[in-house]
Amino acid sequence: MEPAIIAEPQGKEPEPGGRGGTYRPSSRKIRLALLLLLAAGICLTEAGLIYYLCIFNPADPRVSASWKNGALVVTKDLKGLPPSGGLHVKDQIVAAWYTDADKIFFHGRFDNGRAARALQPGKPLHITVLRRNAEGREHEVDVTLPPVQPGPAHILSRLANMAPNLIILLACILASLLIGLSRPEDEGAYAASLLFLCFTSLHWGGSQYLFPSPFRDLSLWLWFILEASLTPALLWFCLRFPSPSPLDVRLPWLKRVGVAFGFVFAVWNGILWYIQETDASIYIQYVDSVRAADWGLDLIFCLLAVVGLAALVRKTATSRSPDERRRLVILLCGILGLFPWLLTFLHTVTVGGSTPLAWNIFVVLAEVLFPVCFIYAVLKHRVFGIRVFLRRGLKFALLSKGFLTLEGAAIFMGLYYAAGPSVGRIAGEDGGGVMAVAIAGITVASVLGIRKVNGRVLHPIERRFFREAYDARQVLTSLTVNLRRLVGDPDALAAAVVDSVSGTLHPAATAVFLRAGIAANLPFSRERSLTVRRATSEAGASTFVSFWRRRLTAKESGADLDPRPLPLLLSGSSSVLAMFSREDGAPGLVNLDPKDPQSHAGLLDETGSAEEKALLQDGLRARLLIPLSAGREVVGFLALGEKLSEEPYSREDEELLLALTQQMADTLDHARLLHQSEEQAQLRREVEIAQQVQQNLLPRRPIPVPGLEYDAACKPARYVGGDYYDFIRRGDARVGLALGDISGKGVSAALLMASLQATLREQADVHGENLKAFMAGVNRRLCESASEGRFSTLFYGVIDVPAKTLVYVNAGHNPPMLFRTAGGETEVLRLDPTGAIIGFFPEQTFGQRQVALQPRDVLVIFSDGVTEAMNEGGEFFEEERLEALVPSLLGLPAAAIRDRILEEVSRFAGTAPQADDITLLVARVL
Repeated sequence: MEPAIIAEPQGKEPEPGGRGGTYRPSSRKIRLALLLLLAAGICLTEAGLIYYLCIFNPADPRVSASWKNGALVVTKDLKGLPPSGGLHVKDQIVAAWYTDADKIFFHGRFDNGRAARALQPGKPLHITVLRRNAEGREHEVDVTLPPVQPGPAHILSRLANMAPNLIILLACILASLLIGLSRPEDEGAYAASLLFLCFTSLHWGGSQYLFPSPFRDLSLWLWFILEASLTPALLWFCLRFPSPSPLDVRLPWLKRVGVAFGFVFAVWNGILWYIQETDASIYIQYVDSVRAADWGLDLIFCLLAVVGLAALVRKTATSRSPDERRRLVILLCGILGLFPWLLTFLHTVTVGGSTPLAWNIFVVLAEVLFPVCFIYAVLKHRVFGIRVFLRRGLKFALLSKGFLTLEGAAIFMGLYYAAGPSVGRIAGEDGGGVMAVAIAGITVASVLGIRKVNGRVLHPIERRFFREAYDARQVLTSLTVNLRRLVGDPDALAAAVVDSVSGTLHPAATAVFLRAGIAANLPFSRERSLTVRRATSEAGASTFVSFWRRRLTAKESGADLDPRPLPLLLSGSSSVLAMFSREDGAPGLVNLDPKDPQSHAGLLDETGSAEEKALLQDGLRARLLIPLSAGREVVGFLALGEKLSEEPYSREDEELLLALTQQMADTLDHARLLHQSEEQAQLRREVEIAQQVQQNLLPRRPIPVPGLEYDAACKPARYVGGDYYDFIRRGDARVGLALGDISGKGVSAALLMASLQATLREQADVHGENLKAFMAGVNRRLCESASEGRFSTLFYGVIDVPAKTLVYVNAGHNPPMLFRTAGGETEVLRLDPTGAIIGFFPEQTFGQRQVALQPRDVLVIFSDGVTEAMNEGGEFFEEERLEALVPSLLGLPAAAIRDRILEEVSRFAGTAPQADDITLLVARVL
């Protein structure tokens, strides 16, 4: 199945980036128009570059010149000419002209373009240079260069040199259009499409000076806008894909500031570039005065990319989905490929000069990484759902829009070669650009005029080639709606699939089989559930069972079909399972068409049991079995008989049926999980009731005892726990305090805890002040009622307030702490065990001890869940921390001391899960 991101809800759409809101259709039109306009501008500019670089800019290997300090200076001698008549290194080229043509004076690179467009093959070129003589004085010298004779080899060489850039540029434009046109409402996808278009500026800028005005100016401004928007588009994409980053949530205006900076940066660079290329000497005079501002803008330009990269890195690190993290890592690698170019850009605008060849090669290879990684993520890892767009829309797009494009190209080429010479003579000297514009205008008018003809042509093409695919999409859409609606009714779901497939492909028989173990756990209606359970219990969990079948009548099919009643049964050890297996492990289609020599029909004849042959060959006349798979496990299959037309099932049929069965399997699995979720919800409700019952067993409030404060709390690690505390009245001025810890956690420990409570109260009434006999009686009862391996620790003490005594017995429990303040110092007494744990040895004996109490003494009784609370680093809270904490709390009431201890334990544990029940009892003598 394709990712859910490709399916959009009807009506209100979500705001791009995942926030709520309504997406305006006008915004969609504006985005699409801008995307198409930029792509068209790039394509036209690149076509112009190919035209002018190949025709009007022939390379002469004997001469080389470059602009230095506002002048065009020769950097290499012209070979083959005498020194007196040739060009010398350091000559300053002033003007150039052909015989009987105007002089072209060189003030900037725009004049280089004028000179290139004025090329006259076969005629000598005259050049005026400014040269210094032996005395250092400058004088003008006229030099005549031999005629240039460009040929096919030169054009092919130029195209070969341009091929890498062309491939990258076309790949970026294609990726941009596929992403942007398929998901213009998705802000992250749209930012990615703009990022691809901006990336193309790295591979075609700088040679537009060859164009005639105004095409030169338009193409240069397009270049400035795209290059200046490269890092703002990168920032926008990193902040919004696949969901808003935390930085975007906190600073939603940041991406808008980046876009605004891109326009400012483009205007700034455009003005500087225009001055430099129009008159290089003026640029040299004033460039130093604006150099600081230029460097500042360049640094901000690069800083936007760094901020975007940091946002994407953080989003990748915090992503919870492995698939999403994998996609983000691939995109991150591609974006890192832009940073070598940014470093080169910074070096050029700050330090200046050229970079080493090895570094330049590395920069080019790194740039290639960007589109390669992005396209790989789109196609392989289903970013933006482009695979669906390619599979379902590309064929039709090529035959509709592509058909118009081919017509336009044919018309343009015909007009160019047929009417081109006439238009060129009318246009005069600068006829190349005028001729191209005129023919392009005629082409557009012609294409618009024949759209009605194309409509008539495309309609039979669609009907002839795509009728079946169209019907298949209709069936798929209809079934998708039904699957969503029938997720709670698997019976109706399976019947809908059988009816839809039968009504579309017209097989002689259609049946859905499910494994009995799967069918038994689906939420059928009461009547169907009883039937399914009866059939599956008799057949076994691995048996395939079918309650859904549709057959053509004997009149329709031309043959008598097996009239066996439902349910249809097929053994789980059937050879069909082996036929589903493929080399990659994923279940595949099983073709049983005897007319196909590559089908599995022969294998079924050889290895199939009599039961399989009777059902599949004779009963259903099966020709195709499509698996219902959950991962690599076949949980069922759809069996189809021969088509009524007797035609074999096509590849398009198989792809449609695989999509249907996969969606059906996912929906059934969802229904099963939903059913299990309802059962688990019922179980949770029962556990919550048990939790409430357990809470009711614990004392709700302390028994009032004059001269004594005490309180307790219990926090189970699960819904219910095995820790236990109790307050037992022993008169008006005495109270028994108990705290026990049952081994284990959960429901079983809670049940034993309830039994222990009843036993403890009973034994307290029987034995009174004889705590040794009390604990022995509790131990015997626990040994009788507890299952093997269950035991408990227990502390029980009786406080006599008038007598200021504590009599206690400790059966293997953590020694409680008695804190006493004397002379300004705090003393801690440990109430050590007086016997072993209870629940193991029925005849075990216990000792009893007595401790004298003093005013302001604080007794802290705790379970091991307190001292063994663990934090994220694996450290325990330990008794030492508890012993160090309590002295600072001795002046507080008992309930406040309890709460502060629990807060400190919770703060120490942090986000680490609670591993054991936490129970705490605090008593304070007034």
